[in-house]
Amino acid sequence: MKKQILVSDDHTIVRKGVVNLIHEHFPFVETAEAENGAVTISQLRNKRYDLLILDLNLPDANADKIMHLMRTEGIDIPVIVFSMYPVQVMEKSMLKLGATRYVSKADDLKYLKWAIEEVMMGKKTGQLGAEMPESVSNPFASLTPKELTVMIALFDGKSNKEIAEEYALSPSTVATYKQRMLEKTGSRSVTDMLKVAMQFHLYGFPGAQG
Repeated sequence: MKKQILVSDDHTIVRKGVVNLIHEHFPFVETAEAENGAVTISQLRNKRYDLLILDLNLPDANADKIMHLMRTEGIDIPVIVFSMYPVQVMEKSMLKLGATRYVSKADDLKYLKWAIEEVMMGKKTGQLGAEMPESVSNPFASLTPKELTVMIALFDGKSNKEIAEEYALSPSTVATYKQRMLEKTGSRSVTDMLKVAMQFHLYGFPGAQG
């Protein structure tokens, strides 16, 4: 019986690219696609998959919410989270959430291929993402996915009220996230934090939240 992989991403070109990669390198695998969180959960409820490749931020849910629902409903399958954030920033927080692997869309597709090999075949492939020099301490590595989402929104010039409305948070919660981020990154202001984020390639490219 062929293995089953569900690819969940709201950008059609990304989904098709991942599906093509899978079919090219893993002929024993069948794929299905989902364009948002609701369809992802529906697919997972109706069919048994061997792997979920999940975009970090879908229009109606982020990876945190989807993996929480999976745990609640007893859907126990490996998850590779896939987004534009660098590996050095997101990997630790994604593994804490329960992801099996984290891969950056900004890296070469070979890293996604290697991650699938590790998950589907138990094959150890070594380093899965481009690394910063060990001597460089990444100030964003301790941020949670929600903090990162709020941070990018602040970088985009959105107000606390706008962010609260967009992500169904209270303005006070947004303010708390903002203060935590400033403390964790050692920044005095959002402007200072933005300058550092650009040095670490966390902001300044299209689709930074995807």
